[in-house]
Amino acid sequence: MLIEEDVAEWEVGPDERIYTDTIGIPRRGETLEWAEKKLRRKMRDRFVCQRCGSREHLDVHHTNGIPAISIDDLITLCRSCHLDETRRQ
Repeated sequence: MLIEEDVAEWEVGPDERIYTDTIGIPRRGETLEWAEKKLRRKMRDRFVCQRCGSREHLDVHHTNGIPAISIDDLITLCRSCHLDETRRQ
């Protein structure tokens, strides 16, 4: 059980960016179904870029270049690798 003495007055908790950078937040107009697919793919890939191993600024990429129906058609990439992959297609 947490009591008042356990938390210093000046502590506010972790920066919200820890969550939004890792998990992601739905973009405007994005369905919750798509946001959930992206999160599930990131979880399956252990929140690691599958090309370079980075854990920062993660995106989800459509492996076949078209919107994915299954999370098996997605891959977790950092922004840099995602841009490289998009340029190649």
